[in-house]
Amino acid sequence: MALVLDTESNTPYHFSSILVSTNQCTLIDSQYTYNMDRTFIDIRRIKITNITLPVSYYTTNFTFSINGTPITIAGSYNATTLAALMQTQMNAILAGFTVSISPTTYLITITNATPFGAVFGTNPIGIVPQTFVGVTSIVGTLAVSLNGPTSIWLKSPELLSAYSNTFNQKSYSKVVCEIPITQPPGFIVRHNPKKNLDYKHQNIQAFSFWFVDSADQILNFNGGEITLTLQCWSTNVNH
Repeated sequence: MALVLDTESNTPYHFSSILVSTNQCTLIDSQYTYNMDRTFIDIRRIKITNITLPVSYYTTNFTFSINGTPITIAGSYNATTLAALMQTQMNAILAGFTVSISPTTYLITITNATPFGAVFGTNPIGIVPQTFVGVTSIVGTLAVSLNGPTSIWLKSPELLSAYSNTFNQKSYSKVVCEIPITQPPGFIVRHNPKKNLDYKHQNIQAFSFWFVDSADQILNFNGGEITLTLQCWSTNVNH
């Protein structure tokens, strides 16, 4: 921790830089809480830098139902493995299903000689959310998308401050920054946000944070370690 001079107000502030690891956090329902060893008093600004995270979350995660029985698909798949898994899960409910994904159009086709019911909500397999009753086939109208999100968002109710308004056009709340996903599953993404989070005389000793996709669904990193650096300028610090 160092004492620095703010050039705008000519006021000295305590500057601290803290490396935060999710291995040091309390984890509940994919939301992390980090307790610091000090309380920052009368904060002027906070900045998040050097975010490092693994692409260890599921790139495919959705739930649908067959004849009233829910099926959840969660993992990272290609077209062949996804179709095979869905077919196996559906045949466990009603025998006779065939599931295929076209290698040219990437449209999914689900068939069964026995009429069946199905309910699909938001999904990455190209089926418009709807309820099917007494059908023998379902064909997707959009290409199956298995690449996962191209960006994810870091959320924190304690760190957002006035910066949250930047993302109102996406109807997100508590958003600190957007993180472009530039690596495939199994690799590490590094991102350095460029904006300060301006505070107005607030104190902070602990903060919670989590990550969401474009559908505002919380991501589970399945035990992968995430690190970020928290920089803080405050008028005082209590240890």
